[in-house]
Amino acid sequence: MTGRRRWIVTGASSGIGRAIARDAPEEGDAVVIVARRRPALESLRDEMVRRDLEVAVVDGDIREQETIERAAEAAEVFGGLDCLVNSAGGGFPSPIEEVSANAWRAIFRLNTEAVFLLSNRVFPLLCDAAAGCIVNIGSAAGWAIDPNVAPYAASKAAMHHLTRHQAVEWARYGIRANVIAPGPTAVDGNRWSTDEGREQVRSMAALGVPAEARDVVALMRFLVSDDARMITGQVLNVDGGFVGWPLTPHG
Repeated sequence: MTGRRRWIVTGASSGIGRAIARDAPEEGDAVVIVARRRPALESLRDEMVRRDLEVAVVDGDIREQETIERAAEAAEVFGGLDCLVNSAGGGFPSPIEEVSANAWRAIFRLNTEAVFLLSNRVFPLLCDAAAGCIVNIGSAAGWAIDPNVAPYAASKAAMHHLTRHQAVEWARYGIRANVIAPGPTAVDGNRWSTDEGREQVRSMAALGVPAEARDVVALMRFLVSDDARMITGQVLNVDGGFVGWPLTPHG
């Protein structure tokens, strides 16, 4: 589509979500940014306004229906919704046998259930768009077996498959749905940004270097564009060859 786009981006306070919200929209677009940390969202808003973007801040836990409602209502104030980006997510390392039932449920609520609930809430807005588009931020962990992240990996794999269902069931409404699945990505000073982390990636991925947020942003820009009009139901890795790399020494 051309012209002004209206977005919702969750998980926008840091990392990949922040980079998407700041850099993927074009001048004149309207963006609802959602995350728990209001000061981080306000600083992001200031950066975005300097790019001539309209911005609405929604601070809250995207797992809660009240936050979902406020995000949808903010999009309605902008006149509708063209692009939904579900980027909020998280997890923690632990052997499977040490994961509590509450921890398992919490990770699935964030990484899978929140995607389902927000997508369904804004479904009518996407139907009204000229070309509604959902991009869910998955993970290479949803494909690969990386020990000690079972709840995170399983929840992302479930989200990948949920996205395929969205693509098939909502195609008749003109809605496309895809997943961007990053592998090790150096962002916000995380472990992949350190010398130790970068060295580890040398033996974990074919290209031997971690991705950066800009690599995800570049794919995001393509997926929401008219050039991607025939792409839906896909899980697109941005992982430097992490998935499928032979004899990977995970652990």
